[in-house]
Amino acid sequence: MRPIDHSRISAEFDEIIKTFNGLEIQTLLIDPTPLSEDRQYLYNMMYCRDLLFMTPLGAIISNMANNSRKDEILYAQRTLKENNIPILRTIEGKGRFEGADALWVNENLVVVGVGNRTNNEAYLQIKNVLQKLNVD
Repeated sequence: MRPIDHSRISAEFDEIIKTFNGLEIQTLLIDPTPLSEDRQYLYNMMYCRDLLFMTPLGAIISNMANNSRKDEILYAQRTLKENNIPILRTIEGKGRFEGADALWVNENLVVVGVGNRTNNEAYLQIKNVLQKLNVD
């Protein structure tokens, strides 16, 4: 195993964004500015897809299973709010959800993987939101 090569990851990221822009895909980057002195939760921020799941009408915010990542969603929420993107639901209670566990199959169908990172409680909350959007 070798250490993370930050400059290489950054260069690859810049190329991905450049490719998206070339394809006229709008990208919104999560602002990593610390929320406060005691809120600098950037443990795995390169995995932003985990923090939310987008629908055509707004976002479903995750409730991370891994405690070290729980407050990363605050950065996603701030960025969405600053860009006037609606938050349709934040997974709550005993529901645990990571956005990367959900995937659009087509405009009417989403699959949600239930396992270690996303539990059935969260699935039911997501299903409720998607049903209102006429999505199975």
